[in-house]
Formats: sequence, C-alpha cells, structure tokens
Amino acid sequence: MAKLKVRLPNGSEEAYTFSEEEIYIGKDDLSQQIENDLAIDDETVSRRHARIFREKGHYYIEDLGSRNHTYVNDERIKRIRLADQDQIRVGFTILTFAADIPQDQPTGETAAKADSVDPSNTVDLHYLIINKISQKFNQTNDIDTICEWVIKLSCQSTGADGGAILLFDQDPMPYCQIYYGASDSYRRPLVAQVLGNGEAAIYNPGTDPADTLLAEEMHSAICVPLRSKDSLMGVLYIEDKSAKKFGNSDLRLLTDIARQTAGGLERLILNERVHKEKNSRENLENFLKSLQQSEVTNRALLNAIPDLMMQLNQDGTVLACKMPKNTIPLFGDDLPGKRLHDLLPGEINQRTLGYISKALYSGTVQVFEFDLQVHGKKRFYENRIMACGSEAVLSIIRDVTDRVEAEAAKEQLIRELRDALTKIKTLRGLIPICSSCKKIRDDKGYWNQLELYLQEHSEAEFSHGICDDCMKAWYPDYAKKSDR
Repeated sequence: MAKLKVRLPNGSEEAYTFSEEEIYIGKDDLSQQIENDLAIDDETVSRRHARIFREKGHYYIEDLGSRNHTYVNDERIKRIRLADQDQIRVGFTILTFAADIPQDQPTGETAAKADSVDPSNTVDLHYLIINKISQKFNQTNDIDTICEWVIKLSCQSTGADGGAILLFDQDPMPYCQIYYGASDSYRRPLVAQVLGNGEAAIYNPGTDPADTLLAEEMHSAICVPLRSKDSLMGVLYIEDKSAKKFGNSDLRLLTDIARQTAGGLERLILNERVHKEKNSRENLENFLKSLQQSEVTNRALLNAIPDLMMQLNQDGTVLACKMPKNTIPLFGDDLPGKRLHDLLPGEINQRTLGYISKALYSGTVQVFEFDLQVHGKKRFYENRIMACGSEAVLSIIRDVTDRVEAEAAKEQLIRELRDALTKIKTLRGLIPICSSCKKIRDDKGYWNQLELYLQEHSEAEFSHGICDDCMKAWYPDYAKKSDR
C-alpha cells in the first residue's frame, strides 16, 4: 500500500498508510463539522486543503482551492499524478509520497523537479513566508527570539533538520550564534566561502572532490548571506542529515528568507544601538549633572570648614591648599610650591614629615597637636594627616586655641575646687555635750572645752568676750559701773 511520511512543523515525523481510495488532507474544524482523513495541525493549512485519490491504479493529488496552495516538488499544482518519493508541501508541512509500486513512474505529467522549477510558480509560497517574517518582526524586538523563529521557519519550509543564524562583526568568529534543531555546529568551510565571496552556496555530500570515504556521515547544507545595505552582517545556514539533497528552489527560497530577515535584523540592531547610545548619553548627562551638583556641594562644604587644608607630597612640598575662614591665618596665602621646613620650626617639621610617612605606609589617619607663636601669642593647633593617593597626603590643620584654653581654665577651676574641698572640715553625727559645763566628749572619751573642740573639727575660730549676765555674776562691780 502507498504511504505518506508526514514531517510536521515542529520537526516530528508521522507515517500514514493509505487504507481508502481517497483521503482528504487539511486542518480539522469541529465547529464547522469538518474532519479530514489526514488532519494536520498547521495554521498555514486550510480546512479542506487537498485530496489524494487512486484512479486506474495510479495516485493523484488535487488542490481543493486552498489558501496557501499545494506544491509538489516545489511546483504549484492543481491536479497531478504522484510518483514515488514525490515531496508534497501543504502550508509548512511536508509529506513524502511512497508508492506501492516504486517502478511505476508517471510519464507525461511528472511534476518538475526542484532544479528545473520555474520561480514564478513558487511566488505565492515565497510571499507567504516573507509576509510571516514581516509580521514576526512587528511582534517582537528580541533578536534571539527572531533568529530562532526564522531558523525554525526555514527548516520547516525546506524540510531541513536544523540550522543556525550566525552574526559577525569585525571579528572572524560570530558574536551571535542562534541554533535550531539537534545540531549546534555548522560546516565552517561553507560558511567561510559565503562570507568570503558574499554568494549563497549549496553543499551536497559527494559533490565536493575533497569529500572522503566518510561522505555518508556528511550533511547536505545551504548557506546564504545576511546582507545589510552596507556590509555582510552574517549568514543563514541549514542542514539535513538524511539523504535529501537541496536544490536551487531551496536556495532561492532561503535567499528570499535571508533578504527579508537581514533587513529586519538591521533595523533591530540599529534601534538597539540607538537605544544604547541614548541610554549612554542620558547616563552621561545625569552623571555630569550629579558631578556638577557634587562639585557645588563639595565646594560649599569646603568653604564652610574653618580649617587650613593642604595637599602635600612625601617631602612636605605644598601641592595645593585652601586657606581657613574666619580664623587667624597660620601661614601666608602663597603656599603652593613651598616646603614645610620653610613654614614650620625644625622640631614640628620633623614630626609632621614622620606622620606623613606613617599615613602613606599604613593608610590610617594620623592626628597630633603642636603650638606656635602667632602674632606674639601662643596658639595651639591640631593636625590630621591622611593618605590622598599613593604619593600625597591631605593635611587638615585646625586652630584649637580656644579649646585648649577652655580646657586649661576648666582644669584650673577643678584644682581650685579640690583644694577648697580639702580645707573644709565638717561636724556630723551625735556630739555628746555636758549639760552643766558644756564640755564635749571626743571619740577617745576625753572631755574638751567647747571652743577647742570646734576649732579642731571645723574652720571656726573664736574671740573671747563676756556677756552681760556673766559680767553681773562674775564681776558685779564692773557691771554696776557699766550700768551707770
């Protein structure tokens, strides 16, 4: 019995054996109660696409007014007698006819083979494919997605097993490689040939004199250039592992696909570059704005700092400086180019150079204080030195005279208060006193005169006198004279 080998758009294959004298091929539509003997799930296939029937011992195929037509060996047909191994295309689905009597070949009605097909007969299929490519470019801007879809479409349209799109820049190796199918490699000599002369090429095993005895392991392949307006941007490559040999009709179809794909890719790549350049320009503008704002902010902060700031190299030469604000200047204005030994006394200069070396070596902030006679008055300074690169430091000198003097005054006050506290003697607790003579008993049990006890235990001192009552009691004569 005759058979059909069906290669579906997803790459899988199915076998259909003829059990009836007539079979209908198409896409089922249950809503319209349309069922086919050979149902194909392909959006490019019509609901009633074609029929194959047996008549007088021969098989024929007839197109049923399908939207995308029916092709046999890449030639559009209305009705034609089938021969063994004829390739039938309905939409993007490929069927291979296997006759029950392979020797029985049609004589007058044989469909033209791929190498002799008239290009005008395939214009509808080419237009359909090119239109689908244009629609795909309108649906997405992702280059990888587009490339994979185009390779898949190319394989479905030609019956190839797999393929690739290779995009090149200045480098001989492709910067973008998108594969479809089982293989993730390609014939490098064929690709190099197309890149070299810019012309499409077909490779079929056994046609190249350089083929070896392992030719049965080689694959048929087609490579066509992806050409932009100005240069060659890459190649579209497909291959097949079976005994299939590609023909000129496959080459023409793939060339049309490559031409449409290259135009779309060129627009996408250009848009991507424009978008990247726009983003880069915006990022640069934002960076410059932030840099300007940072510069304004930093300048305001520097102007607000009331300290002398100097950039010094390792030997103490002043590279740059910012003079202090609202403070008595330590040095003159013309500092850049001068060295520390011209500005500071010897001992302070040596200390400063030592701290410069430590800051550069350790990377830590060095802090020390020194004092100088400025305008006849002793003033105190704090110097902070930190590394500024590998060969320079930043020195920040602050006038801390007010702080030092305040701390000295504070220490003096504390000392005076401590001295005063040590001189204060206080009486606390229960003091035993005689109710008659008013003597006080100390902690050793001795009775002491009241004034002596108070003098020993406090800062009180006594001057002795006599009250009026005691004067009368003890010295009545004097008391009478006083009354007179």
